[in-house]
Amino acid sequence: MRFIISICDYNSNISNLKLQYMRANMGTIVNFGIKLKKLRTTQELSQDDLAKKLGLKRATISSYERGAMLPSVEVLRDLCNFFNVSADYLLDLSDVEHMDLDHLEDDQIVLINELAEQFNFLNRRAKGLEKP
Repeated sequence: MRFIISICDYNSNISNLKLQYMRANMGTIVNFGIKLKKLRTTQELSQDDLAKKLGLKRATISSYERGAMLPSVEVLRDLCNFFNVSADYLLDLSDVEHMDLDHLEDDQIVLINELAEQFNFLNRRAKGLEKP
């Protein structure tokens, strides 16, 4: 009987941890939806228009905007590229929509792009998508 109680306590603790995690991240999910809707409406796009441009369903865009779910990493990347904003902005980690690189010299921009390519390569390699 004690074993069954321990399992119930364990499951209860897991449920509490999940609930705490969801509460802690609820602001991010809601703010993501608000920011996405703002970007979409600023460009005078309907949910259907945006969904078609990204190869998604309108209901998916609606779910993002209502805060019902967050996109996959791939969809997040596509949204960032489409709206020309950072993932940090969409995920409410920053209030800066995008960085202004106009003040940088050409060689500095080339260096930033090279660093980004190296970073992406290392990420792919860490995931086993690239050979060492």
